[in-house]
Amino acid sequence: MIPHNIEVYIEELVLHDFAPKDRYVIGDAVQHELQRLFEVQGMSEFPASGYELGRLNGGTISLKPGAKAQDIGARVAQAIYAGLSSRSRTHTSRKDE
Repeated sequence: MIPHNIEVYIEELVLHDFAPKDRYVIGDAVQHELQRLFEVQGMSEFPASGYELGRLNGGTISLKPGAKAQDIGARVAQAIYAGLSSRSRTHTSRKDE
């Protein structure tokens, strides 16, 4: 199996109705969970190179009342990964080379 390198750049992550003090904990949890998902579940759904999205709607996630910021970030990352997976199957674009 050939190892893949992937770089995910999220310019802006918009979350509504969360405490501003939790933004860094949520952001760190998103990063760690995305990394885990790519390591565990792989990237077979994604093009080998040149995949770029201008925008991704991760949808709505359900959380239990009082959910911790780490759990929120993990759920957000799972929604992002799922959105990337479904999007890569239906619409890809290549960067200009």
